[in-house]
Amino acid sequence: MNENISLEIPDRQQQPKLVFTLQEAAAAIGRPYIALYRAVVRGDLKVLKGFGRLCITTDELNRFLTEQTVHVPKPNHRPRSKGFAEGQAGDEQSEKRLAD
Repeated sequence: MNENISLEIPDRQQQPKLVFTLQEAAAAIGRPYIALYRAVVRGDLKVLKGFGRLCITTDELNRFLTEQTVHVPKPNHRPRSKGFAEGQAGDEQSEKRLAD
């Protein structure tokens, strides 16, 4: 009746991590925690609620990262004034101020 029960505890170093906290996920992808938290609030990132922390699976993190696009700002299309482009002031008052 006294059987020795041996519980094998898996070595964490050998198994890949399946769930990250938001802090761990943010550190893993090199972004601030608040960026991931805002994605959760917007509904862009699904989290597991429990264990006292917001957690994210590796599959969900990979899905989120592959769906993100790179923001490329639009170039400024305002035409420059002729005087600015040529290095001239453009009016007499400006010329006087530059001479002083």
